[in-house]
Amino acid sequence: MTTKDYERLLTKPTREADDQEAFWDKRAKIFHRNTKAKKSEHVVKMMEALMYRKVLKQKGEVLDIGCGTGRYAMAFAEQGQQVYASDISSEMLRYTAESCQAAGLVNVQCVKQDWSATAISELGWKNKFQLVFASMSPAIQSLKEIEKMSEASSGYCLVGRMIESKNDVETEVMQQLKLSRPYDPHNDRQIPYAMLNILWLLGYDPEIFYTEESQQVKRSVVDTIEGYAHRLKDADKATLEAIESFVSQRQVDGEIQSRSCSKMCWILWNTQQSNRA
Repeated sequence: MTTKDYERLLTKPTREADDQEAFWDKRAKIFHRNTKAKKSEHVVKMMEALMYRKVLKQKGEVLDIGCGTGRYAMAFAEQGQQVYASDISSEMLRYTAESCQAAGLVNVQCVKQDWSATAISELGWKNKFQLVFASMSPAIQSLKEIEKMSEASSGYCLVGRMIESKNDVETEVMQQLKLSRPYDPHNDRQIPYAMLNILWLLGYDPEIFYTEESQQVKRSVVDTIEGYAHRLKDADKATLEAIESFVSQRQVDGEIQSRSCSKMCWILWNTQQSNRA
């Protein structure tokens, strides 16, 4: 198989740029709430893995593509890195800036950009960053975008993709209402499989490691129902009403408590060690 064959596995349907910004702006508030609630075990374990491999040098520069509300950008900044936190969403970046200010982190620069349209050379970003990073970023969905990550790096690139995500309340909802699970990027093993093979064919020697997390989660009834409506966007009114009724019966003081388990696959490659002819 060729890189183009694997790219077809990697590529998922996307929105137009303007629609993407509006979509992620709308999701920013709940992302921010989740970021504030607790430092994710995925963040902690990922940072430990990078430290063990001596990927990060002191006071280096890190680019976080699709930074969201700053969960990983802040972790890099806490290690003394100069972080460029990039996102297409103004609201995501606003929350990132607020969180960094509240934490006293002055070494995070927020950059509003659409990665697919970003010209590395025009920004002076060619080989600029010791680490180019992207976790669950919809901006990395093509061969071109992967190659652009490598071009911006003077050391390493790291991509994180969730390959397993389970929630006991969601499982119960799906079973009780006999609903089919829609496509979920948090349970897609094809994306890291495709990325790994693309990098191999490009001549890199990518390394894979995994992190896992299990936690009790509390979310408001409103946020929980909105989450299901987002994932089941093709559901009819009767189905959404049935979900709302089911969830409302599980609430305690306006909140839904559930247990979530997830697994991340991380793909790391040294951009200076390519065997490409």
